[in-house]
Amino acid sequence: MFKMLRKATLALPVCLSFLFSCETEPEILAPYKEQAVIYGLLNQKDSIQIIEVGRVFQGAGNAYDMARVSDSINYNSSDIVVSLEETENGAVRKTIILNDTVISSATSGTFDKSNNKAYYTNEKLSYLYSYILRLKNLKTGYECSAQTPLVSVNVPAERDTILITRLPRSPKIALKLDVTKYATLSPTWSSIPNGRDYQMTLRFHYKEYTNGNDTVYKFIDWKQALITAGNIKGGELIAQEIKCEDFFKFLQVQKDAGVFEDNNVNRKPNYLEIFMAIGGDELSTYSKVSKPSSTVIYQERPYYSNIKNGLGILSCRYVTTPYKKKFDSTTLREFAFGPYTSGLNFRE
Repeated sequence: MFKMLRKATLALPVCLSFLFSCETEPEILAPYKEQAVIYGLLNQKDSIQIIEVGRVFQGAGNAYDMARVSDSINYNSSDIVVSLEETENGAVRKTIILNDTVISSATSGTFDKSNNKAYYTNEKLSYLYSYILRLKNLKTGYECSAQTPLVSVNVPAERDTILITRLPRSPKIALKLDVTKYATLSPTWSSIPNGRDYQMTLRFHYKEYTNGNDTVYKFIDWKQALITAGNIKGGELIAQEIKCEDFFKFLQVQKDAGVFEDNNVNRKPNYLEIFMAIGGDELSTYSKVSKPSSTVIYQERPYYSNIKNGLGILSCRYVTTPYKKKFDSTTLREFAFGPYTSGLNFRE
């Protein structure tokens, strides 16, 4: 969230002439201090790295009105240089200058989203090195920086499914074993150096079609509980239990959420993907500090940032290649006739 400063109205209940002088008006706005607002998650697996860059603004008008003006929250791209330094043991191996681009969004909200500035590079990053992000304002001399390692996955991207073990290796996946018994998946993995948080996702792909055979391909994600490793050194054995009956219960409640509300279409299960997202240490801290409290009605949350002389977060992440399986016949029958999904128009 960008930091906003707005003019406040000061009400003085009593102004007693024999105690106070009311001849001077208090100064509402403090002197402006330039601060960039930066959000970036580096992933060596991505073909492009994108860093969102904005700035803190201040003015005497309505802060919400100013937030809707692109120039209030964005730098002029010709005024700043944004770069990544690839470092090894503290020494800079190379400097990558980031290009500017515009990210538009139709999502409504406080801040202008029609002309959001971001900075990107297509340079290939490596888990062997750390990266320092630097921003410099050529007009004012202002500078800020942040540093992050990468999640140290040392296998080729196309083979990183081997990071997750104890997933079924049969040609098709069985979520229902027989008439009465549901399967349980028990994936395990070893924590990765520089990886702190781990979240497994089951992505259910299905098709919707009408009698005219118009087919739309869709998917829905069932996210598992986030697991935090005890350290970022790697090598910690982590296990997670996934009860497949809960998957069908999850699909059942999606109708109330509007996912399967159209009863005029037929649906056919297509396949299941299982993948894991790994978040870096700074991202983990930022997420936990920013998370709303569940124990009090209102609690002022501290603001966490690892941007030196700025605001925001620079960290790393990694998403494994999906483990992909078609469903076996027993599971397909469960979609169509099972107690949780029989009303969702699934066909075998």
